[in-house]
Amino acid sequence: MEQPILLNTSRPIISSYENPEIIDLPFVDDVGMGEKQNRKFWNVQPNGDYGDECIIGKAHAFEYLQYSMMTNANHMTWIVKDMPRNLTGIEVGFLEIIGEYARTGARLQAQRNS
Repeated sequence: MEQPILLNTSRPIISSYENPEIIDLPFVDDVGMGEKQNRKFWNVQPNGDYGDECIIGKAHAFEYLQYSMMTNANHMTWIVKDMPRNLTGIEVGFLEIIGEYARTGARLQAQRNS
C-alpha cells in the first residue's frame, strides 16, 4: 500500500513561516482568475482510501491549529462552510482533531474556573 500524501508539498509547513497567512495552509486555495477569483477555505482532493484520507485530514488539522496559535486567527466557520455535505475521511479526520483540541481546551478552562 502506498503512503498517503499528507500535505501539499509545494508549500512548506506552516511553522516555517514567520508571519503565516491563511492562504499558506495546504487546504486553502484561491481559485479562478481575475474578477472571478475567490478563496476556497477547504479545497482538498479525496483519494478514495478512507484511512489515508483520515490521516490527511488530521495533518491538515494540526497545520490549522499551528496557524491559529501563531496568528490568533479563527477561520473555522469559513472552513466548515466550504466542506462538502457528504464528508470524506479528510473532513472526518480534520474535525476529529479540532474537536479533540476543543474538548481539551474546555476541560482546562473548567479546571481553572473550579
